Amino acid sequence: MNAQRNDGPALGLRQRNDGPPGFRQRNDEPFRESSVPDSRGSEKKRRRATKKSYFPSSSRTEAVSSATVAEDCLGILEANGISTEQLDDGDATDQLCNGVNSLKITKDVNKTPGRDELAYLGFFYGCEGMKRLLDTEILNVEESSHRATISLWTGNLAEFLKTAEAEGHLTEALVAQSAGLSQVIWRRTAGAYANQLSKEGHYLKASEFYLAVHMVLEAIEVLRKNGAFQPALAIALSRLPENDPVVRQLLVGLAAQAGQDGNLPLAAKCWTAVGDRVQAAEILAKMATRESLGAAAVISEDHRRSEMYAKQCLTECLMSQDREMAYRLAERLPSLGWGALLISSLKEINTILKQTNPTSEPGPSLLCRLETLCRDHKLSCDVSSVSAIQEFVRTTNAGDKTKTRQLAVAGHIAAALAARSEPQLCLNKVSLALGELHDDPSSLERMAGALFPKGTQPIQVGEALLGTALDWQCSWPELRSIQCSEAVAILHSKKTAWDEDVMVDVADAFMLEDVLFCQKLAAEIKEGEAAVADFDPEKEKTISVVGDEAEEEREQVDFTPSLTGTQTISLAGDGNWKSEGLTSEIPLPPGGLENLPPPPKQTTSFYIRFLRGKPDTVGATKEIQKLKWILSKQSALVVVYPDLTECCRKLLALLLEHNLGKLIQMDDGENETKISFSQKLARFGYYKGARLHQEFFLQHS
Repeated sequence: MNAQRNDGPALGLRQRNDGPPGFRQRNDEPFRESSVPDSRGSEKKRRRATKKSYFPSSSRTEAVSSATVAEDCLGILEANGISTEQLDDGDATDQLCNGVNSLKITKDVNKTPGRDELAYLGFFYGCEGMKRLLDTEILNVEESSHRATISLWTGNLAEFLKTAEAEGHLTEALVAQSAGLSQVIWRRTAGAYANQLSKEGHYLKASEFYLAVHMVLEAIEVLRKNGAFQPALAIALSRLPENDPVVRQLLVGLAAQAGQDGNLPLAAKCWTAVGDRVQAAEILAKMATRESLGAAAVISEDHRRSEMYAKQCLTECLMSQDREMAYRLAERLPSLGWGALLISSLKEINTILKQTNPTSEPGPSLLCRLETLCRDHKLSCDVSSVSAIQEFVRTTNAGDKTKTRQLAVAGHIAAALAARSEPQLCLNKVSLALGELHDDPSSLERMAGALFPKGTQPIQVGEALLGTALDWQCSWPELRSIQCSEAVAILHSKKTAWDEDVMVDVADAFMLEDVLFCQKLAAEIKEGEAAVADFDPEKEKTISVVGDEAEEEREQVDFTPSLTGTQTISLAGDGNWKSEGLTSEIPLPPGGLENLPPPPKQTTSFYIRFLRGKPDTVGATKEIQKLKWILSKQSALVVVYPDLTECCRKLLALLLEHNLGKLIQMDDGENETKISFSQKLARFGYYKGARLHQEFFLQHS
C-alpha cells in the first residue's frame, strides 16, 4: 500500500522537460513552440484577474498565509467534522497524532475565518464563512458593478439597490437585474437611474429610462431643461394631446433657441405654429427677402408693422422689378394693389426707355396697357391710392440719379391711372411724369410716344389717358404742359421733319405769355437774391457814377417790367424809346403781337439797377419782396413747364439752321410792313423771356 509506483514521477515533483529551450512536451502531442498563444494560459490570467477584482481581501490575505497552510487545513478539517475512525493501524494513528502534536497548533479565538486576515478561509467554512467573506469583500471592492455582482451572488440585491440609489451608483446592469426581483422594484430603480443620469448630464439617456417607466412629463422636462427642444417636442406630440400647454411651451422654447442661434427660418415657423403672429412677422422681416417680407406683411396683426413690412417688400420688388411677387402680395393684401401697379409701371417704363427703335405704328397707350394688367390681376386701385403712391416714391431711395428719375416717372404714371376718375388730376400726374424727363429729351420722346401714340390734341389726349375724348376747346393748364413737353421732344428729336407747320405748332406750344412771365419773375428773384448775398458796402463806396455816363444810365429806359413795375413805352419823334410811366396794364406796341417793335438794347442787371453805388441793400430787398408778392399772385405755374425762354432760343437757332421762318418775297411791297416768323420769335423772346438770353434774341430780332 505504501509502496511507490515506478511508472511515473513522484507525487509533488514536476516532470523534467528534456526538450529544447522554449518548448514543452505533452503526452499526446509532439513538441510545439511556446511563443504560440496558449488559450489555457489566457484563461488562467482571466481567472486570476477576476479573483483580484471580486475578492481583493481574500487574494491579499491568501498571499501572505502560505506559512499557515497546515494549520488552515487542520482547521478546515475540524470545522467540517471529518472523522478519522477509519485508521485501524495503531502505529499509524499514534504516528499521525504525534505529528499533529509536534506542529504545536494553537487556536486564536479572536480570529474568525472569512474576516480580516482570515478572509481567504471563507470559502471553506460553509455558508457562514462565505457570508462573512462576501461581507468583507463587498466593503473592499472598488467598482460598484463588482459590488452589485457580489450582492447578486448573495441574493441580497434589493438592499444593494437601495444603497446604490442613495449613493448615485446605479448602472444599466443593476436596472436590468432589478427586473428579476419584481416590476415594482424595476420601475423604481429605472426611475432612480433616470434621475441619476439627469444629474450627471446624460439627459438623452435619462429621457429614455423615464419613458421606459412611462414618466412622460419627466422625460420631456429633462430634455427641455437641457435645450433639447426637438426631441422633447417629438415626445410631446406623440404622447400628449395636441392642445396640451406643454406643446406650446416647447415651441416657444425652440423658437427662442433658434432665434439666438441665428436659425431664423425655424424660429419663424415655431412662432407661427404657436400663434404669435407679431413675433413670427418680426423674425420673417429680419430675413429681409422679398418672400419673407411679403409673408411678414400678411402675418402681422399690428397694422403699423404690417404696413412697414409691406413697403419693405414693395421696395425689394421695386429694385428687382419682381412684378409677380408684387401681384401675389396684392392678392393677399388687396389694399396694396397700388404697389403692384407702381412696380408694373416701372417695369413698363424701363422697357420703353430701353427701346432703341420704337415701332412707328401706334398701339395702345401706356395707361391702357397698365389698365389691362390691373384688370387681369384683379388689382384694386382708385384715387384714394394717389397719396400712398406719392409717399412711397418720396421715401424710397432708388440709388443712382437715373433710377430715381425712372421711379418718379413711374409714380406719376401709376397715380395717373389711379386717378382716372378725376380727369384733370389724371392729366396733372401725366404732365409731372413728362416734366421729370425735360432734361433727357431722348427719354422724353419715347415716353411721350408711349403715352400719346396719336398726338397731344385734346381728343387724342382724352382717349389715351381717360378712354374718352376731351373737348376741343379744353384749356386746362395740365393739357398745355403736356403739349409743351411733346414740343420739347419734337424740338430735340433727330426724326423731326421740319417744315412751316411743325415750326408753328412747336412755337405755339412754347409762346405761353403767362408762363413766361412767371418764369421771368422767378429768374429775376434768383438773380436779385444772389446779388444781395454778394453785396459788399465797402466796395460800393469806391464806385462813383458821374458825368455823361451817369446821365445816360438815368435816361435809359428799363424794359424789364418784372423789376420796376409795368411801364408804358412809346417811340419819340427822334426815333428813340421814351417811358410814359408805370401803369397797371402792358399796352401792346404798335401792330400788336404780330409786329413787336425792334428791341433797343439789353436790359441791365439787377446789381446795376439796385445795388451799384448803394450804401446798403434796403432798396434791393424791397424790390425782391415786391417781385415775390407779384409771383405769389400768379397761377400759371400750377403744373410743371420747361424753361420756355431756353426753348424759344433753341427753336430760333434751329429755324435759322434749317432756313425756316423767312418772309416770302412778293412784288406788291407788302413785305415792307411785315417781319419774318424768326424775327417775331426773337422779339417775343426778348420782351417776354428772361434777361439771360436777351443778347441772343436782340441779335436776331
